[in-house]
Amino acid sequence: MIYQGFAEKIQQLPAMAPKVELPADERVRRAVTTLVNDTHADEAVWLETCVHCGQCAHACHYFTQTQEPKYAKIELYRRIYKRELGPFRWLYKLLGKSITVQDLEEMQELVYDSEYRVAVPLDKEQAEVLVLTSAVDIVMNGNGLLATAKVMNHLGIDWTICSEGFESANFGLLSGNMELLGQLADKAFKLKIEQVDATGAESVVVSCASCRLNFEAGRANNHWDKTVDSLVELVAEQLGDFQK
Repeated sequence: MIYQGFAEKIQQLPAMAPKVELPADERVRRAVTTLVNDTHADEAVWLETCVHCGQCAHACHYFTQTQEPKYAKIELYRRIYKRELGPFRWLYKLLGKSITVQDLEEMQELVYDSEYRVAVPLDKEQAEVLVLTSAVDIVMNGNGLLATAKVMNHLGIDWTICSEGFESANFGLLSGNMELLGQLADKAFKLKIEQVDATGAESVVVSCASCRLNFEAGRANNHWDKTVDSLVELVAEQLGDFQK
């Protein structure tokens, strides 16, 4: 199954990563070149006008959630800018500290630190909410599913994903055959009704806006009394309860 295959691939990523054969100096050169090429006028203005007020840290989602100063650090980026692009780069190259592989590896740990150990309750026998995703999201945009799992877990919602029927998209639509579209939509929705009833879920949550509209149509056509929400609507409801 696609979902289980995706999960297995995630576990294999460390072993699949190619071994680095480049010398340390070349690795640093390539990393610096990439950052320099991606630095444009906007970034230069921000770095040149920075007064260390801390506002960017308080706007950083990672910092506001963890209160860990390490997630708000841009010192390495600032050093690279001053040495390679800044108006006094000639001086910083003479007096400034060089970038090392160790600097880059420390930043790499920060980049990926929050992406591990996200619990995804798969195939729970009973749950209040059944989350639906798409094979396209799982294969092409795994971060979307990770983000959904983080939101659901943070809200403390009793949820699950069904490995036998996680798909929320109607691939009949992609075929261009309107007759097939209707047949697949009806068949897929009846299957979803069975899956929701099997878990005892009172509602369905989807992260795709188009999929939500399809489910609303299926709910009306089948006189289904369950709630269908988008992830955005769910978060908005939770924020409303919090404000009360």
